[in-house]
Amino acid sequence: MTGQAVMAQLDVDRRELSEGLRRLARHIKLAKAGQAILRFEDGRLVIRIGGGEIVATATGRWPGEARVSGAFVMAIAKHLPRSDPVPLRVEAGRFFVARASILCQWQKTGAGHVEIPIGAPLSEIVRIGMEYTDAALEQSGILERVEEARARREDLVERAAITLQPLGVRPEDGERLVNDCIRIGSSRPPEETP
Repeated sequence: MTGQAVMAQLDVDRRELSEGLRRLARHIKLAKAGQAILRFEDGRLVIRIGGGEIVATATGRWPGEARVSGAFVMAIAKHLPRSDPVPLRVEAGRFFVARASILCQWQKTGAGHVEIPIGAPLSEIVRIGMEYTDAALEQSGILERVEEARARREDLVERAAITLQPLGVRPEDGERLVNDCIRIGSSRPPEETP
C-alpha cells in the first residue's frame, strides 16, 4: 500500500472471475471492449463490458463503481494471480488486480446505466447515441463504441450522397433520412419470423 486511503477493496472468487471473463471474451472482441464498469452488489462483483455482464462471488467494501479499460479487464483473465480469492482494489485513482494496475474513474453506483446489447447492429448503436448524452455514454463506458458507430454512419451517408447526387439528393437529405429511419426503427414492433 502507498499510504493513500484505499477507496474500495474486494476479495473475488478466482474460479468464478476467470470463467466469467473467458465466457465474456467469446462474445466481445478485445479491441471493441471499450470500458468496463465494476460494481459490488449482494455479495457479488458485477463486471459489465460492451453489453455483456459477469458476476463473481466477492467480499469487501466497494461503495460505487470503477470505470476502467475493458481490454485490461479482459486481459487479466489470462494473467490472474494464483491467489484465491483474487484481491481487487481502487486506490489513488488506480484499479489494482493484485500488483497490476491501470488508471480508473470512480463514480457513484448507477451512474453508468446505458447499455449496448451484445451483437447490436450499427443502427441500434447509433440510436443509443442519439438518445443519450455523451456524458451518460461516457459514464456507462460505451462512448468510444458509439463514436465509432457515428463515424461509420457518417461515412455511409457521405458515400450514399455521392451515389445519389445525380438525382439531386444532398448530403443533409441523406443524413435526415438515415436518422429518421433509425428513430422509426426503434419504435417498430419486432418482426415476426415464420
